[in-house]
Amino acid sequence: MTQKQIWHYTTAIHLRQILNSGELRPSEKTPKGERPAVWFSTNPNCERSALKVWRGDDGAARGMTFTEMSEKIGAVRIEVTAQDAPLNLDEHRAASGVSDMAHRAILKSARKMGANPREWRAGFDAIPADRFLKIEVWIGHRWEIVDKSSAFMMAEEAETAEARVDDNAKPAS
Repeated sequence: MTQKQIWHYTTAIHLRQILNSGELRPSEKTPKGERPAVWFSTNPNCERSALKVWRGDDGAARGMTFTEMSEKIGAVRIEVTAQDAPLNLDEHRAASGVSDMAHRAILKSARKMGANPREWRAGFDAIPADRFLKIEVWIGHRWEIVDKSSAFMMAEEAETAEARVDDNAKPAS
């Protein structure tokens, strides 16, 4: 049986931080009482919940499209093994301490963004960079494998645009 491919979707600047630290770490933006996790997706194209919020020239926050994200700040994905992302959404919920209300809010927000939570995987442990199966960057109209030095150069180019990304904002409705 062929195993599904599993990716952590991120941006070029976050990839730089991952490579500098030498590992993919559980999120630091975890509500109190919830166990921090590293999130993944089996979606082979794009994980919609990983799209960033952009602040326009007028200061208004809005969700970026995948094309905008790839052009402005670099769309990146890191492939890992199933052992590095052992939990499906229900297993994560049972083991993480996430509240029912927070879980429902996450699902509602994800579906509004066009994400499919059934494609999500999670793990609680950091993953060393030497266990990454590959790193890919969206170039033009397809994912391209890049080496670590190319990833660092791309991250430097994206750093200026990253200042307009607001990881804490929600797009205006």
